[in-house]
Amino acid sequence: MLGAMAGRPKRTSEDLARAATELNNAVKRQVGFSTSMLALASIPFRDPGDVPYFIRSNDQFSLTVQPGIVRSNGVPQSVGYPFGTIPRLLLTWMCTEAVSTGTPDLQLGDNLSDFMRKIGLLKEGSRASGGAKGSITRLQSQMERLFRARFSIEVEGETHRQMGAGIDIAAGFELFWARGAQAAEGQRSLLPARVILSPSFFNEVTRNPVPVDIAALRALSGSALRLDLYVALTYYMSVIREEFLLSWPDLWLQLGSTASDNSARRAQLKTDVKRQLPAVLEVYPQAKVEVCKDGLRLFPSPPHVPLEPRLRELAAGPIHLPAMPDLLSR
Repeated sequence: MLGAMAGRPKRTSEDLARAATELNNAVKRQVGFSTSMLALASIPFRDPGDVPYFIRSNDQFSLTVQPGIVRSNGVPQSVGYPFGTIPRLLLTWMCTEAVSTGTPDLQLGDNLSDFMRKIGLLKEGSRASGGAKGSITRLQSQMERLFRARFSIEVEGETHRQMGAGIDIAAGFELFWARGAQAAEGQRSLLPARVILSPSFFNEVTRNPVPVDIAALRALSGSALRLDLYVALTYYMSVIREEFLLSWPDLWLQLGSTASDNSARRAQLKTDVKRQLPAVLEVYPQAKVEVCKDGLRLFPSPPHVPLEPRLRELAAGPIHLPAMPDLLSR
């Protein structure tokens, strides 16, 4: 269980400094899990809009997302892409539950407020809100987008060889949403519900978990880019054995906009990374990262969450091909 992670959408620098101090002084870590697939390629920060696909890549590895389709009055229509912080927190919660319980059948809980505290969207003592812009509505939309989306991966290996596979998040899900005043009060607004992870995603998560610190996610949860940078650094520091350059072109492919690829947009990403990186390093001070002309230069550092022997063995593989050949061979 993740526990409550985010009391509000954004934190001030004072909030972050206080959270970082508490985190770095903590005797015991609150361990959660992400996966190397999501460390190497991000889902959208913002809604990509009406585009046929969203693709992110890291060297030989590419992740493609396509929106799910539903029928409305007999007419097929897109439910849209998962984007922003909510699906990232959902994914971390699902990865953590899968690794902790060893089962792909995840129970979401019988009260929406409780569930939102689990994934960090509400602080203790607060209630979920209804309405067009309320927290219930936003969570419902992002859950449906995430669970219905089509995910696929591609790995470029030797010359004349390509590998690809579908790796959707959910094999199935069942949600019951309350209506009206009942939902607005957050009372049993999410009735007994579940999501069943697809075999491919469950295998990827449990074979290649990336340990993360829940308190770090709590501190960084006001920004999707900060969350992605933190998970990426946590992964890289688990596998690099020597100095490694994460170049600006690589960062563009991994984190960049879905809009036109031009110098102005690449410059903006560089600016955004430079602005958000200090917050990530404040909660993960052990990470040795240098911003240079060519990108982010990473130096071997202790992982933010010490790896158990089983996870240390899993992390010993190639940096750019996180278990995709295993996934494809099954």
